[in-house]
Amino acid sequence: MRLGAAGASRRRLALGLAAGLIAALASAWLLLGPPGRLAVRPPEETDPLAEELRSALAAGAPEARLLQLGNRWLRAREAALVGRDEELLQALDELASEAAERCPAVHGACRLAEALWTRALAVAGGLSRASRADVLSSLAWLDYRQGRWQAAETRDRQVVALRRESGDRAALANALLDLANNLFYQGRYGEAQALVDEALANHAPVGRADPLDLADAFVTLGELRRVGGEYADAEASFQKALQHASRADVLGSLAWLDYRQGRWQAAEKRDRQVVALRRESGDRAALANALLDLANN
Repeated sequence: MRLGAAGASRRRLALGLAAGLIAALASAWLLLGPPGRLAVRPPEETDPLAEELRSALAAGAPEARLLQLGNRWLRAREAALVGRDEELLQALDELASEAAERCPAVHGACRLAEALWTRALAVAGGLSRASRADVLSSLAWLDYRQGRWQAAETRDRQVVALRRESGDRAALANALLDLANNLFYQGRYGEAQALVDEALANHAPVGRADPLDLADAFVTLGELRRVGGEYADAEASFQKALQHASRADVLGSLAWLDYRQGRWQAAEKRDRQVVALRRESGDRAALANALLDLANN
């Protein structure tokens, strides 16, 4: 599970493909951003340097300016939070997440996010395995966002190792899925399949797994079966995903399977459901793609 100040709801990897295109898998992850793991607390006092840095990000300030402001803010926070590593980690994560959301659109936002999360990793080194895994996961997501697949894979494997040591099976399952999604995009389907199977095996005995985490697992499994031409098994996996969460991406993948197998009316019905969900979401780009899928049918 990725860190991220916007909260756990941002973690959804949304791996279903509206038209069955693998490229959309990466786009969905990149747009939705890193998942949240740390509980975000409102600041106890105004942080002028943080606000100045946020304003610079919003204005698209040059990289040098962003890094300069980031260093000033970091020095001030470290001085103010001596011996309060958990609070410092939280503050680093919040600003890193905000910078990451603007990467790569704002030149320098990626480097700023990486610098802040790298410092967070050093801080987390004196805390729990879970804290280290959370920061590594966010750095892996940032690598993925910039197309650094091998670097992301290395970090994801480190996260899996830490989650195994912690004994938290739900957290391990999600780490395995993050790694599986990376390998899926690299076309390493066999390796990804084994990871998804292990993730589901770890979710099963937990008994309190997040329904959206389970949906993610079944969506990934469905996509793996789809690219392997196992359409019946892929459909069964997508249907299981829908049992845990009603999601437009899953319905889109099911519509693609219907279309591929000549079930035009079934595909049309699902495409119309996707359009309705996209309208409700307010995401105009996603709505445009949904309308195109329906028009193509």
